[in-house]
Amino acid sequence: QYNHSDDVRINPVEEYNEISEADLKEMMTELWGSCTDEDLEEYYSKYVDRSENDLSYSYGAGDFGDAGMAVFMFSTASFDDEYAILNGNVWVYDMDSYEYAPQGRFEVKFLKESANDIGIHTFVELTVCSQNNTAANR
Repeated sequence: QYNHSDDVRINPVEEYNEISEADLKEMMTELWGSCTDEDLEEYYSKYVDRSENDLSYSYGAGDFGDAGMAVFMFSTASFDDEYAILNGNVWVYDMDSYEYAPQGRFEVKFLKESANDIGIHTFVELTVCSQNNTAANR
């Protein structure tokens, strides 16, 4: 199981995660099987708050558009012949109450047959449902 807090390429600095572009590209390749310049540009445009001296700084939680600052909290894992499937809640930070609150559910699928250096599976699909069960696939 991959845990970013154990990865020496990511350096926690205050509320940010600091990583070099080379390490980020290497990590994305390990996690998803490839990383193009377009993948990096999309990551930087969505998740990086600032960049300095080949280092990027992103918040510990992701900004998912209209959802605001959100985190995924895993609750169950299941396996079938083809996929490893993780489910859980999407929690969004409320700036007024200074707390996270559940806003929906998610399911993420990984191919089980994948092999790479860190022993995880290849990402296939992420489905996020809001409280009213509206689904969005990525």
